[in-house]
Amino acid sequence: MQTSSRIELAKKDVIEEFKKIQKSNGFRNDVASVLPLIRSEDQITQYPEIGIELGPEKLQPLNDKWTVYDSNVTVFIVGTVESNTDTETDVPYAIDAMEALVHDMRKVVVTIFSKYINQLENRWNVSPKTKEIIFYRQSNLGNKRNKHLVETSFNIKVRIDTIVEKE
Repeated sequence: MQTSSRIELAKKDVIEEFKKIQKSNGFRNDVASVLPLIRSEDQITQYPEIGIELGPEKLQPLNDKWTVYDSNVTVFIVGTVESNTDTETDVPYAIDAMEALVHDMRKVVVTIFSKYINQLENRWNVSPKTKEIIFYRQSNLGNKRNKHLVETSFNIKVRIDTIVEKE
C-alpha cells in the first residue's frame, strides 16, 4: 500500500483548515468548496471557492544517501467570490464579499501559524523565516466582471520526510 508523504499530509492539513470556513464556525462565509487545485474564475460554478496548490519545494538532505530530508515548500491559496450582478451596479456588495473572504482566509492562516508551530509532535510547521503574509485582491473578473479573487501564500517546513529505498 502506498503511503502519503509528509508534504502531501501537510497539504491535506491546510485543506482541512480552510474547509472550516463556515458561518456555523464563526466565519463570515459558507465556503462551497476547498480544492487541492486552483481553478480559473470561469471554471467555478459555486462560490466562494478556495483552491490550494503547492509551489516550489526545496529539499535539504539529512543524510548522504538523500533518503531523509527536510522540505521547504510554498503553499498558494486562492479564494474566489462572486457578486450577484454586474460590478457596475453592485460595487458595495462586491467589495463586501471580497473583504469578508479576506477576513476568513486571514483567520485561517493565523490559526495555521499558531496550530502548526515548530514542536516535536507536528510533522510540519510554517517556516520560521516567514516574516509577513500578503493578501492580494483582484476585482471585476469574468465576462460579467462580477468575480473577485483573494490570493496569498506562505512557506512551510516539512521535517524529516523519507524516501524508502528499494532493495
